[in-house]
Amino acid sequence: MYNKKKCIICNKIFYKKRNESIKYFKTKRTCSNKCRFEDIKGIGRFCGGYNKICRYCKKSFFTYDKNKKFCKKKCYHKWLNGRDRCGNLIIRKKCLCGCKKFLSENKRKFYSFRCLSKYIIKRRPKRKCKYCNKSLNVSNYNKDIKKFCKKKCYIKWQKNRNKDGKLLKNKKCKYCDKKIPYNRNYCKFEHYNKYRLCRFPHTDKKIILKKCKCGCKRIVRKHQHKFYNMKCFCNYRKNKSYNKFYGIKKSKSIRNKQSKGNKGKLKGTEHSKEYNKNVSKGVKKLWKNPKFRRKHILSMKNPIVIKKMKNARLKQIFPKKDTSIEVIIQKELKRRKVKFKKHIPIIGQPDIFIKPNICVFCDGDYWHSYPFGTSRDKEVNNSLKNKGYKVLRFWERYIKLNIIGCVDKIEGVMLCFEN
Repeated sequence: MYNKKKCIICNKIFYKKRNESIKYFKTKRTCSNKCRFEDIKGIGRFCGGYNKICRYCKKSFFTYDKNKKFCKKKCYHKWLNGRDRCGNLIIRKKCLCGCKKFLSENKRKFYSFRCLSKYIIKRRPKRKCKYCNKSLNVSNYNKDIKKFCKKKCYIKWQKNRNKDGKLLKNKKCKYCDKKIPYNRNYCKFEHYNKYRLCRFPHTDKKIILKKCKCGCKRIVRKHQHKFYNMKCFCNYRKNKSYNKFYGIKKSKSIRNKQSKGNKGKLKGTEHSKEYNKNVSKGVKKLWKNPKFRRKHILSMKNPIVIKKMKNARLKQIFPKKDTSIEVIIQKELKRRKVKFKKHIPIIGQPDIFIKPNICVFCDGDYWHSYPFGTSRDKEVNNSLKNKGYKVLRFWERYIKLNIIGCVDKIEGVMLCFEN
């Protein structure tokens, strides 16, 4: 008897637990926490419960609470939307765009900015594209200008029209009289060539075509010439009929003028195989002669000749274009408004020279063997320092990583000379 009891609310039998004492079990009235809370409220002790209908969804539900009016919290919150705490209805306006959302007291006409933009788009004046007849959403300030939905429609519409928009009649090809669009004059490129062959440049006047004088039966293209090309001229010259005074002896003064005028013009001409063989044999005979060989070798070792070669080499710029590293430093110096010169004919030919005596070299990692440098670079540095120049060398990787630091170093050297 001490281990069994009946619940006051749900009339279920429940048993004593192991951890519970006998005193606590005697005071216990309910089987679970739910029944315990209802017992505390004072409901269900004297009745078996209530069947009610929900105010919002109108479904029947069972409760022990007399004042309960909704089956769930969701129904309560949905019913409360648009009402006071007391339950009285609040008169609220809906959004004008047609989204069926209620407005708060602060918002007068639209729920959000998106609703406002939708409302404006609906009220815009409606038009159709002139080419494809699609509907256009035109604004008030743009309604007199916008007439097409895309650029493609405008280009296709404009093909056979003037600037005013009037239709143009189709043209005819100048050569074959076929119908073509108004912006062309010929249907093919071949017809253009055939048409222009018989006319003066930049005009439509006809030229009386002539045949080549050499007898090859080719038509001469330009009205000023008499031969089709240089080969025709040479063939005609062999016949000796091009000059009436051919074979007459010329004076020495005329011959000297002609020889001076033709100097250096025979470079690159094609010679016969027999001529080339005779020239090679003559050079081999000279090279076998020990006297000629000594003279040639001694002339190359002569200090006067070496000086001339060095001076000529200083004036040559190699490579012809500035490297990417040089261009980076030149741009930064121009940005800071520093005056400089490029590839001055001094020893080593520095990439950048700044007055009075600052020489800047931009060395590539591969070509100048990073990090040690070449022996040639060390010789150039020593010779320039002995003559009073200040030498600065920057590696490729440092220029690309920190160009500002490199140019700051150049400006620091310039300030030392100014002071």
